[in-house]
Amino acid sequence: MNFRKILLSTFFVHLFFAVNAKITFQPHVIRIIANDPSIVPWNGNRSTDAVFDQLLRDFEVAHIDRPMQFAKTVALQNCFEIYTPLDADLLGKALVSYNSIHGKLLSVERIPEIKNLDVPNDYFWYVTTETDYMWYLQKIQAEQAWGITHGDPNVKVAVIDQGIDMNHPEMIGKIDPLYDFYTGLPFTTDPGLQSHGTSVSSLIAAETTPVGVPNNGAMPSIGWDTKIMFSSSLNAPLEYFPDPNPNITYSYSRGDLMVLYASTVMEAKVVNISWYAYEYGDDAYQLYMSEYPQGIASYLLVEKEILDNGTSIVRAAGNDHWSVFSDGTQNRLYPFSGYEDHRTLVVSSAGPEDKHVHYFGQQAYTNSHYPEVDLCAPGYSLLCATSTSNGQSPWPYASYGGTSQSTPLVVGTIALMHAVNPCLGAGMAHDIIKATTDAVVDAADFPGAVGTGRLNSYEAVLAAQNAISQTLDLFIKDRPEDLGNEMYPYHWQAPRDESPDIWVRNQPDGFTNTINQEPEYNSGNPVYVYVRVHNKSCVTSTGNETVRLYWTKASSMTSWPENWDGSQPTIGNVVGTVPIPVLEPGEETVLQFYLEHSESKYLQQLGKLFNGPH
Repeated sequence: MNFRKILLSTFFVHLFFAVNAKITFQPHVIRIIANDPSIVPWNGNRSTDAVFDQLLRDFEVAHIDRPMQFAKTVALQNCFEIYTPLDADLLGKALVSYNSIHGKLLSVERIPEIKNLDVPNDYFWYVTTETDYMWYLQKIQAEQAWGITHGDPNVKVAVIDQGIDMNHPEMIGKIDPLYDFYTGLPFTTDPGLQSHGTSVSSLIAAETTPVGVPNNGAMPSIGWDTKIMFSSSLNAPLEYFPDPNPNITYSYSRGDLMVLYASTVMEAKVVNISWYAYEYGDDAYQLYMSEYPQGIASYLLVEKEILDNGTSIVRAAGNDHWSVFSDGTQNRLYPFSGYEDHRTLVVSSAGPEDKHVHYFGQQAYTNSHYPEVDLCAPGYSLLCATSTSNGQSPWPYASYGGTSQSTPLVVGTIALMHAVNPCLGAGMAHDIIKATTDAVVDAADFPGAVGTGRLNSYEAVLAAQNAISQTLDLFIKDRPEDLGNEMYPYHWQAPRDESPDIWVRNQPDGFTNTINQEPEYNSGNPVYVYVRVHNKSCVTSTGNETVRLYWTKASSMTSWPENWDGSQPTIGNVVGTVPIPVLEPGEETVLQFYLEHSESKYLQQLGKLFNGPH
């Protein structure tokens, strides 16, 4: 039996398993990242690798696309999507086998189909009553936030969803451009595909006018003057890809490319994600990763580039509360789960009583909760715009429940924050959002799984306004809630510091692993210290600023500077000084120090920032 037949017989078993586990992949495409792009026969160039080229010929590869040439990350620029009329899984397995011998690919990946977080079957979906129209805007203190700002239509907000009703009264004049920003195609006119995206978009940017000003619709939105750009997660045709059947045109979802394009090319400040590809912990995901060991490499690079751009990724946590998988994890949605990069903001739901649990009649419900959830926002019985059914609906509004509706309230709030502080980076914006929440009443019933609390838009916008600085302002957090605000300066009598910006590692892996370790005092093995520095100002740093690190002997009465500055070298001294690279407004960076054994044995507290106020 030849190699391809062996792969074929194996594939049928895996396909059956994956379908049962609710993961489906695009049937005719494989994504690779090439360490050397010259091996890929693309754009008229021949492959420099005869083995690779022959493999593509064996699978009758009809077209190769280079979809992320616009990316800043070199590896993403060298990402290719390979189309075959044969089975993509067979091609993928052959490429994995090729790479295990030749090592010329950074990754071989399948592309999962996108699933929208539509209204779940187990949630009550109904036309709203007059008693619960706008409770959610009152709960997050939207009116007080609007007293600070009505937002800015130039703050770019991207929504990637199924479809949108561009002719809905609430969306007239609120979508820019008036076509799919990624594909350039018109929006779908199918009412069945418009409702979810219209509901999400209306919560961010439904037409909102002051008293006495005529309006088209009947609902306000948290974003007020905010506008959105929209791309359909189901609208990425491949008209150039031939098929044995000439009547077939392949179309598939590339949500990660749409989000990257929104950030890197369209310069979006915020991206709303209410869809997913698959769930962590799912057995089919574990199987996929065992067969494609680098199977999510491009997604991780995409997420990092977006966040490094200063674009906020805000994703719905999910609507399942019961799913616990074989590895003990619970329903993290991928991509952009918050698990890989802490800067991604994950949102779950709370109800009118500020509880995560909500009752419909006698039945209790919750949306998803797990450690990566950053905060909750109202998510039950929210009045939203829905499809006008091509103008036939006399009342194009309905009440939705789910994290798809919680997420846009956070997105709209971040848009208001950028309107009052255009220098916010993604990390700072998310820190403010999390630091200004109100309590979730039943959070103790979900320990560590519902984030810092329930969204308070007013407090978040106010904190963003107070954080703006027109002079250079670099800082390191003393505690998670530290926003670098000199209105509340550091005080030595404050509780013990728990800085999220300083961590210790016993090996040089702290750029990707931010979990603090107890130092191990092994002779000859240095201890590595990592320090994150934020630029919260509207001024670009010069590159001449530095961070200086000190050690002091453990003591409950350590005083600065005499116990640290080297005046008593047996008690404390300078470890080293590291230059801070040029930081744009809102940007942050991580710096590395290492301590020799003689210094690390005294390791207690670390970090003082110089050449910039704290």
